[in-house]
Amino acid sequence: AVNDVVGGEPILVTWCPLCDSAAVMKRTIATDDGKTQTLEFGIAGFLLYSNMVLYDKTTNGLWSQIFMKAITGPLAGTHLEHLPVRVEPFAAFKARHPRGEVLSRETGYDAPYDRNVYEPYLNSPDVPPQFAFEFDQRLPAKTRGAGVVGEGFALFVPESAIPEDGLTVQTPAGPVKIRRNDAGVFFEEVPQGVSAIQAFYHSFSAFHKGCTIYSPDGAGR
Repeated sequence: AVNDVVGGEPILVTWCPLCDSAAVMKRTIATDDGKTQTLEFGIAGFLLYSNMVLYDKTTNGLWSQIFMKAITGPLAGTHLEHLPVRVEPFAAFKARHPRGEVLSRETGYDAPYDRNVYEPYLNSPDVPPQFAFEFDQRLPAKTRGAGVVGEGFALFVPESAIPEDGLTVQTPAGPVKIRRNDAGVFFEEVPQGVSAIQAFYHSFSAFHKGCTIYSPDGAGR
């Protein structure tokens, strides 16, 4: 997890390799007295449905990335506002933003930031026993796609259902525009109050039980 400030906005950048979930969120929340509070996050070292658990350093409460809210502590039930995020190879980012800033590798940790050590896991359809859990199995566990959650609905759009020129999905909150590339899926437009995240199906469906699976014919399932 990366705590940063971009364009004056405090943000949290997250990626969980076990469910390939990527999301960027605002770190500022509204408080009961009508003011705002900026939180700083760290990795708690726990997993819930193969998804990393975060904690905020103010209350030590735990937060779920895919459930998209605090799950323990005085802020339990509080949501972070999700921001549109593009998952793409670095070469593509550099081509679009030749002068774009890049996160330093000088972190103080001896980690191989020049390669993805989880690639064998991500490319395998199998889930190791230590990371297995029950889910509804309407899709294979590691089906990558776009998870969209709003008031009263949860939708999963398989990556394979997204055309090369993108997809606009109508939700009760408004249209969601989704695209894909070689690195994953990303969101071009998300209505206010709607959260969107790239993830594997097994983790997303475990958090959002009974979610609708998008089908190009509009039938859903």
